Parts: sequence; C-alpha cells; structure tokens
Amino acid sequence: MPALTRARLALLALVTCALPIGLPAVTTSSAASTAPTLSFGPGQPADPQRDQGEPNIEIDAQGRIYTCGPTGFTTGADYAQVSTDGGDQFHLLGTPPRGQLADRGGGDCYLATGKKKNAQGTYTLSYIGLADTDFTTATSLDYGASFAATPSTCSGVTDRQWTTFIDDKTAFLIYNDLEPRATVVQKSTDGGLTWTGYGACGPAAKKTAATNPDFPGPIKADVNGAHNSEKPGQPLIYFGYNRGNNVYLGLSVDSGDTWRQCLIAKTDNDPSNGFVTVDHDNAGNVYASWGEKGTHADAFDARYAWLPVSKLAGCKTETVNPGWSAPVRVDASPVQTLVFPWLVASGEPGRVAIAWYGSTSDGVADSATFKGPWDVYVAQTLNAQAAKPTFTQVKATTHPLHYDQVCLSGLACTTGGDRSLADFFAIAVDPTTKRLVLVYDESGKVPDGPNGPVAIPNVLVQNTGPSNLGGSVSLRRAVIRTSQVDPAGDAQAPYSLSTLAAPAAPPAASRTNQPGLDILSVAVAPEFDLKTFKPVAGGGLTVTMKVKDLGTSALQSALTASDATSLVWAFRWINGYRPASLSVHWDPARGFAGGFDDYATGSVTCLSVPATTGLDPKCMTYPGATAVPTDVNTDGGGVIRMSVPRKLLKALGGLDTKGRPAQVAAATGSRFYSGTAFSMGNVSAPEAQGYLYPVDGTAAFDFVLGAARPGSTRPVAGPGTTGSTGSGSGSGGRLPATGGLGWPIVGAVALAVALWLRRLRRRQV
Repeated sequence: MPALTRARLALLALVTCALPIGLPAVTTSSAASTAPTLSFGPGQPADPQRDQGEPNIEIDAQGRIYTCGPTGFTTGADYAQVSTDGGDQFHLLGTPPRGQLADRGGGDCYLATGKKKNAQGTYTLSYIGLADTDFTTATSLDYGASFAATPSTCSGVTDRQWTTFIDDKTAFLIYNDLEPRATVVQKSTDGGLTWTGYGACGPAAKKTAATNPDFPGPIKADVNGAHNSEKPGQPLIYFGYNRGNNVYLGLSVDSGDTWRQCLIAKTDNDPSNGFVTVDHDNAGNVYASWGEKGTHADAFDARYAWLPVSKLAGCKTETVNPGWSAPVRVDASPVQTLVFPWLVASGEPGRVAIAWYGSTSDGVADSATFKGPWDVYVAQTLNAQAAKPTFTQVKATTHPLHYDQVCLSGLACTTGGDRSLADFFAIAVDPTTKRLVLVYDESGKVPDGPNGPVAIPNVLVQNTGPSNLGGSVSLRRAVIRTSQVDPAGDAQAPYSLSTLAAPAAPPAASRTNQPGLDILSVAVAPEFDLKTFKPVAGGGLTVTMKVKDLGTSALQSALTASDATSLVWAFRWINGYRPASLSVHWDPARGFAGGFDDYATGSVTCLSVPATTGLDPKCMTYPGATAVPTDVNTDGGGVIRMSVPRKLLKALGGLDTKGRPAQVAAATGSRFYSGTAFSMGNVSAPEAQGYLYPVDGTAAFDFVLGAARPGSTRPVAGPGTTGSTGSGSGSGGRLPATGGLGWPIVGAVALAVALWLRRLRRRQV
C-alpha cells in the first residue's frame, strides 16, 4: 500500500475514533440529509428514587428545565424536579424530604411557566395535579424555592389536564369533563393558583372548547399578536384532540373568550396511540402529530401534518379542513411498532422534531402477547413544509428502557396489562442552548417479566446536530467516558419548600451549599486493590468519588439541612436490564458503611404515605446489602472508593427472535449505561430507607469494562487517586470530562498527521 494511502487511512481512523459514538441516522424520504448528524447524550436520571409515570417537561425562557410526573392516586403526590445547568443535575422541588408540591395529587401532573417575567422579575412556575377526580395546584414566584398551594376550584369529575400561560400571570387549563363528556377551559389570573377567571364556581367558570372528544392533547399559546389576523395583538391559543378516526384542532383567537374547532385529518386507524400534540414556529405556522393504532401490526405508526398561519383563520368548524397538509408517516425502519409520539417545533419555520417509544418488533403494542424492546426514537425534519418532508430518524437511548407490552387502555390497565410507562412522555427545546431536551421513563421491566416496578424519569439532551431554532449545536460531550467532574457549590439543601395546602407561600428555601454532600467528581476504572492500588486480575470496576468535605462538621450540617438521620453517597448505573448501585452511608452513631445493590426497590423499606392506605409508594432504595471493598478517606476533603467484583456485573448480549438482548455476564469491553453519582439525605433509620432527599448529582455517562493494566501500582483512572487508604491524603488531579484521550490531545495528533501528509505529498511531486 502506498505511504500516502496508509497515512490517509490512519488519519481517517483517528478522526473516526474521536467522533461521538452513536447509531446511524435514517432518513425517511428519498432526499438526502446534509445536516450534521442528530444525536443525544446518555439518559440522565432526574430523580434516583421516585416513580414518575408519564413525565412531562417544561423549559422556561431562561433555560430552567422542569420535569414532573404522577406516581398513582394512592400515594397522593406528584414529583417535580428542576435543572439549572442544561440537564446535568436535577433538584427535587417541594417540601423535603418527600418532595410534595401540594397535599394531594398522584393522578396526572403538569407544569407551565410564564411567557413574561412577573412583578418579582421571575418566570412564574405553575403546577396542577389530578387528585382522584379533582385538582390540586401550586405556584412559585422564585423558581421553585417556595410554593403557595391550594385545592383547585371549580373542577368536578375530570381527567387529564394541560395548562399554558399567555403572559406573566394569565393561564389557561383544559381537561375532559367526564359527565357530560367535553373538553372544558378554565382561566387563572394569579399564575395558576386559582382557576376562577371566568366567574364563580359552577358552569359559568368553564367554557366548552370541544364537545365529546376522546382525548385532548396539551394546550399551547402563540403570544405573538402579529400572527393573529382576526384579533391582531391577541394570542392564539390552541390544542389538538381526537374523536373516533378524526383528528381536530381547538382554537381561540380572543384570549380564551370563545372557542371553535376544525378538522386536521381523517385517519385510517384509531389516532389515540398517545395524545394529539401541536406546536407552532416563530412565524406562527402550526404543526400536529399523532399516533395511530389498530388490531393489526402495521397500524402502530406516527403521522404528521402542518397548517400555514395564513390559513388559521379558516379554522371554524369540525367538518372543514382549512388547509392542513395531507398526513405523512414519520417513522421508518428499524422501528416496526411505536407508541406516544410527541411533537415540538418552537423555532425556525420548517424545523420540527417528533419523539416516540419505538420497538424493532412488529406487533400490536398493547397486546399481552407483544414481545420486544422499547427505545426512545427522535425524527427531525428541516423541511417540514415540503410536500414530502425529509425526516432524519435516530435512536436516542443507548439501551432499551422497557420490554414487551405497553398497555394503552388507561386506568383499565390496572386490572391487567403493563401501564408502567403510563400514557406519554415529552420533548421540548431549550431556548438558551438551542438543544432538544426530552424526558422519558425507565420502567425496570425485564423480558417476559411482570409489570415495570418503578418508572424512573430520565432526561436526554441533544448532543449534536441541527437545532429547531436554526443552525446546529456543537458537541456537548462524548457519550462514553471514564469520568465526570462536577461544579463545586451545587449541593444545595434545603432546595424547595411548600405550604402544601395554604395559599400563602412559606419563606424561600435557603439553598445553602452542603460541602459534606458536594460531589466534585466521579471516575470509573478497572478494579484495583484499595490498599495497594494494584490491579485485580479478572476484576470488575472501582469507582472513585471526590467529595468537598467529609469531616464531621460538614456531615452534621448536611444532616440538619436535609432533615435526615443518615447520609448516602451512591453511584448508579444500568447493570444489564436494570439499575444497580454502589452506596456508602454515614450516621453519627455508626460512621461509614457501604455495599452493592442489584436493583433494590421500596416494597418493604419505603415509607408508607399516606399511612392510612397501607400501600408502599414505588421507589428505589440504596441499602448497600452486598458487602464489597470500600474505603472512605476523610482527610484533605474526602474520597470514597468502592469496588464491584466482575461476578456481580451484568451486560446486554445477543438478540433473541423478538429483538430483545440477553442478559449475560459482563466481560472486558462490556458497556454500561447512565453512570451517575448522587448524594442524598435519608430521613429513616440508617438500616431502612424511605424518601431519600437528593442534594447533588453528576452528569451521566456510559462506560465500558476495561482490563487492568499489568504492572500498574496506581488506580488506572480517577480523581483523588494519589492518596493512601484510611487516613492518608485524598487529594489528586482530575481527568478531562471526556475521559481517556482528551480532545486537545486528539487535535494535536491530528495536526501532526496532517503535517506528515503534506511532507509525503511534497516527496511525490
């Protein structure tokens, strides 16, 4: 082979190794996509413990990412979180330690934020939760530091609520009245705390937005008054819904005073495979998507249509389509079956993204006999207004989140069928980073197993590719890494307070940093002996966590701030089918102790709340039940090292005939997913765990099981690796956030190869 050819291949191999690892994109039309490849980072747990079915996502104008989801009527609570760093870490909202925003809830949960800043100079955060057949509400004027809460007003026998703002304090609520069935609208003029804007309680407080719908989708508001040709200056408020085999739009052009409807599409199959979702771009054009289902396998797909803003005035009656485009199918191979599509536009005209749960197995998703893996897929188009738009489809998750049946029968699933993923998940655009962000559930279900036990919310952030807001986003970070640094000062407790049932908000939570729970970095390396630092032949993993201060004073302060009886530091990752963890606990009487858990749930040890039900809420726990090598060094700050032998590690292997991976013993090169470090306060006795109060967390990363380096006398990787065990020094350097060979080194090597190529060319001339 000529030298120049060899050099080119070497350079190509180097550049290929430096690129982010991901699956190839699939385009769903004949037009080739020339945009940078769309990709997402690893799943970031928004909460390491709490069940949160059908999570929704709300991102305010300053880039705060809020997530929220219900956990069941019997628990009487919804849970919500917020990230202020683009999705790297989430803080629990609501009164600690449980995290309740109000004194009821558990059925459905939704959050909305103001379109303008309020009198306090913030973006109002509104929460509404379904409690049996009524609602409970709460609002925050300080980004979740405090919530005023109250039982809702003027609801009745209801189902599935959605809210949106049109300014700083005026909000609209839609939901289905069940008897008689109708989608009704209520109005709030105090940021969503009370819903009496149309008058006194009773029929006068509600306006009918659609008659006898099957299901309403989320309500949206375009507050650019220039897009309203009929009532210039007023917002356009709208939502999608379905009835039978038809899809419709509900619309108000006069700030919610009157409502009318129009036809979006007549469908071949039942369009209730998830909710009809709608959104607009910055020119006012409206886009819609829905999922279809039927009794045959090829009915489970996603459809899309759009309406120019110039034709929105023609939306006046259910029998007339004012000009919606002909529906097109969005999904493509390898997806064979999908559920819960959700659409977001929110930016440049023609740029739309649609997310769904997809399976490579062909069948009827909600049949008890369905077998197959489920992943999150995202399809994005940059020419959504074309007659045949080009969608680029990618698998956004790095491992399956669920297996087999997804029941689509709502509450009827409680008597049979797996509804652990509930009825939807959601995607949005961060206006500050321009990245797509979505929240989904990881159910813990295994192939052929019982229903998913705990639905843990996870967040995916766009890593590369086109932005819905125009242009493209730069690489956020590599997906597969060996370590992650974390900013100091973000271990804040208490973070949020609520009155639970009183309309006056309490004093705002102090949000004081707790050095004893402030994680600075975490690293994963091939297993080494914690005393000698020598590699363990055929070993598993050693995790090194650097904490700002593990001294007694810092630990006591953290106990008080988190209202806890013990503290927990944990590293959590997907070990085969389910999450596993290494955890260290500390309390004043017993000191430090730790161990390994292979998916521990709260069926026994979680607190039963409310106590009168006798039912244990769904949650994960971190008891450290299996002893593993552990070392805690409290000098010079704090370093926690824990090892997990290879025999406890599991991986995903080859696929069965339904496309489901086997769970196999881990080997060198096996990949693990969503490695994340957390620190938490435990309010129960140290040997039992109720609601753990998350205080700090690191950004997630995937990693692989490596082989120990022969002859090494130090840990292969990790911050704080220069100190001895016990009472020795725990200080040390940190690896780059990308781990291993950092981008600066890659760039330098690439430059050297380029210079070599130039010299070779000159020799051949």
